[in-house]
Amino acid sequence: MPLWAELRALLGQLDPRQDGKEVLAIEEVIWHLDAVDPLSFSFRYPTSKKGEVSLPELRHINVRHLGEVTDSVFMMLGGIYSWLGELERNTDVY
Repeated sequence: MPLWAELRALLGQLDPRQDGKEVLAIEEVIWHLDAVDPLSFSFRYPTSKKGEVSLPELRHINVRHLGEVTDSVFMMLGGIYSWLGELERNTDVY
């Protein structure tokens, strides 16, 4: 989660109020994904480089729910991106 930690620290420096529900929701999703797949290979590949099943205990993925969650994270990150763009434009004006 180093990239997320870096972004979260930057958001906190730019505006301490950015530690709201949205940021915590994004962090929770990232934390859950990182707990299951810390190297981000297991969800992409059915087997490891050693030929072992990537997630042997996983029997079911609710794709609809996963899609809804990732869509909401995408929307929140898009909002952060827009907010950072506004900050940059406002900084350029002054």
